[in-house]
Amino acid sequence: MNDSSLMTAPKPGGLVEFFKRPEVIQKFRSVLGNKTNAYVQSVLIACTANPDLMTCQPESILRSALRAASLELSCDPAMKQAYLVPIKGKAEFWPHYLGLYNLAMRTGKYWLINVTPVYAGQRVLQNSITGMHYLTLAGIGLIENDQVSKLLSKGYRDVTSGNTETIIGYLGYFKTTKGFEKTVYMSIDEIHQHASTFSPSYNNPKSLWNDKRHLPTMEMKTVLKELMRWADLSGDANDALRSALDVDDRAGVEWTGIDEEVQESEIEEVLQPQEAQPEILQPAGVSDKMSLEFAEGILSSDNIRYGDMATTALVNRLNGISKTKRELTEEQCLKRDAIKVILAARNDGTAKEPE
Repeated sequence: MNDSSLMTAPKPGGLVEFFKRPEVIQKFRSVLGNKTNAYVQSVLIACTANPDLMTCQPESILRSALRAASLELSCDPAMKQAYLVPIKGKAEFWPHYLGLYNLAMRTGKYWLINVTPVYAGQRVLQNSITGMHYLTLAGIGLIENDQVSKLLSKGYRDVTSGNTETIIGYLGYFKTTKGFEKTVYMSIDEIHQHASTFSPSYNNPKSLWNDKRHLPTMEMKTVLKELMRWADLSGDANDALRSALDVDDRAGVEWTGIDEEVQESEIEEVLQPQEAQPEILQPAGVSDKMSLEFAEGILSSDNIRYGDMATTALVNRLNGISKTKRELTEEQCLKRDAIKVILAARNDGTAKEPE
């Protein structure tokens, strides 16, 4: 399939034509390689399935889709990895619960991650010393009472709150490959109090928080994010997960002021012909010009040459560095500039994607 025949779907306004533009296709190709066609199709599937997305600015859809693509998260609604959410005429990328789950598991640091609902009649007990939780089964009479009594005598406390006819909370758990375990329990009230305080989109009428179809997923994601506070997010392997968590923290914030200018300038750069961007070959902060050979020889924290990394992995690392809120160290600046040199070289054909 060639790029000119990429879209054969019904004509939904000018959006399909926008995503057929060679410069747009090339931007996706620089991130996704030979997966570009299928990914762009998934973006259009997501848009045509939601009439509100079809009225959003195409540039905002492009920006959000590229963010999801850089994290290797599909926008296809059936995959449940990334949302394209329409808010006030613009699309925003929100990671799905399963998207964050997949990014965490891809790090190779976990044997198991799970968030499970807790129903009325069940009791959640927490060990006051270790912080680990224990979930009892409902309706088993004396066995349950004896079981609970033994646990309470061993330092556990009952943290179950409420007694409703539906889900009353969620229990999150992970175990790392090094044997570290952690549980987090949040009642429904605690989840919504947390979301109303920290989620900018919580009170938006079109937010997923106000969509009954997506509400359980948003509640589970809140518990998963709280669980990830106890996770080791250091190292290059966690770049994509850190970036996704940061994006989700900002979900629903309107792009205004300086942030708006930065985002729109990125889109303008995307839509320019690639040969109009030679300045990227001379990144600031590294003498007059960093050579490609030098850039490719730089090692990641996992002792992998940048020149041996796939483009997607480099983009993830660049996103992770860009999201750093503190002043960049000299090493971070060096890595940032090296990645830019390599990506520019691959984009203009000077360097090739590693096999």
